[in-house]
Amino acid sequence: MEPDRTQIAVWFMLPVVGLLLLMLAIGARGGIFILPIIGLFFLLFIVPVWIRHEREQRRTRSDENQES
Repeated sequence: MEPDRTQIAVWFMLPVVGLLLLMLAIGARGGIFILPIIGLFFLLFIVPVWIRHEREQRRTRSDENQES
């Protein structure tokens, strides 16, 4: 069974989250907060929107396949 895009996105995001937490820890010491903030924004807003868009596309594709 081939993994779907949502699974791939989740497995891709796990190391990204780890790197962001590491950057946040380093940035908290060095005072550089902008990179982790951008990363957290990406994680919290852009990724869920992308996953929702993928699900809607998959649903419309399956609806088109059922009609034909």
